[in-house]
Amino acid sequence: MRDGKLQQFGSDLLYDLRSRGLLPLVVGLAVAIVAAPLVIKMMSGSEEAPAGGQSGAVTIEPAPDGQAAVLAYSPGLRKYQQRLDGSSSDPFRQQFPAIAADTLGGSGAGVASSDGKRGGSGGSGGGSGGGGSGGGS
Repeated sequence: MRDGKLQQFGSDLLYDLRSRGLLPLVVGLAVAIVAAPLVIKMMSGSEEAPAGGQSGAVTIEPAPDGQAAVLAYSPGLRKYQQRLDGSSSDPFRQQFPAIAADTLGGSGAGVASSDGKRGGSGGSGGGSGGGGSGGGS
């Protein structure tokens, strides 16, 4: 029973790939996955060192025992005053003074009140009166 399900899955997969035109792509990818490591191995194995013993690689000499390979840098504590240049500002202090309602023209139009609604006249917007349909012949 299990072989039947596996065979059915394989035939369904093959049918779907063929109907969508993806079968050549899948076959090409499978061949490339198998062939790429083999080609790389063959290319790296064929490059042997010349008879003179010198290869194109650069030899790196280790650092002497008494000398550090990496320079040590320990800055210690830094003085933040030098970085801030002595001009500190209080982030909680108000930067700009509040504008009084008198300087806006006294009407208070466009200024939000404490309840979040805009001030100004209490009227409803413009528009013509009459809510009728206006029809009649």
